Amino acid sequence: MLFLLSESRDRGSETALDLVIAEAQSASVTVYGATYSAFKTAWTARPTGEPPTPMPRGRRLPPTEENRPTILSPGQIPPPEQRADIAGGLGELKRVGEPETVKLLVEATGGAKFPFARQRALEDAIEKLGAELHSQYVLSFAPIEDTPPGFRRLEVRVKSKAHRVRARPGCWAIAP
Repeated sequence: MLFLLSESRDRGSETALDLVIAEAQSASVTVYGATYSAFKTAWTARPTGEPPTPMPRGRRLPPTEENRPTILSPGQIPPPEQRADIAGGLGELKRVGEPETVKLLVEATGGAKFPFARQRALEDAIEKLGAELHSQYVLSFAPIEDTPPGFRRLEVRVKSKAHRVRARPGCWAIAP
């Protein structure tokens, strides 16, 4: 079993996903992933620092160094807390259209994906993973001798609707 805590989409792996999937399947590794979206996390994260003190209606504070508005001259760069990362936002929007690497990996190995956006949801995901690992059955089999090498499709079914089946889509037969 392999537990990934990562973004749902790849940001520059050096190995092709199909090779990673083939290696995981041939090593009988089941991948479970707790994933977050960098795009969604930016919208759900709490700002750092102290929240601003609300101003009473109809009152103004005398200008001081702390509450004085920043007036920028043409060409002057605003402070970091006032900048918008437009290029980063466009890059994340482009990445939204790319395949979800972790989803493909967990489906190919019979695992599960647990998305989260906040810390509490991550804690819930880890709790669900623990419950799943402690309530599952593992089926295995020995390959038939003299089977030609290659991928073999597998299908697992149960009669009961009360049980959920999670299985890898197949296995690899390797040359002797």
